[in-house]
Amino acid sequence: MMPVPDDWNLGGKFIFDMVYNPVETKFIKKGIKDGAVIIRGIDMLVNQAIFSFTIWFNLMPDAACIRKIPLDNI
Repeated sequence: MMPVPDDWNLGGKFIFDMVYNPVETKFIKKGIKDGAVIIRGIDMLVNQAIFSFTIWFNLMPDAACIRKIPLDNI
């Protein structure tokens, strides 16, 4: 199910999808096809984890390293 009708053009829009499994939902795929700026749920999940880790351990993990972790377990 998509949160917008199929005939909407998302080009030039910013779209966010909180879903991280699957990484590319129908909404994200439509956004890519239409030329939207997209932020995937997995990106939000990773950033939330980074800042939570920072709060708990007073140490900011390297986001680039975390993004390299395979998504096979999701």
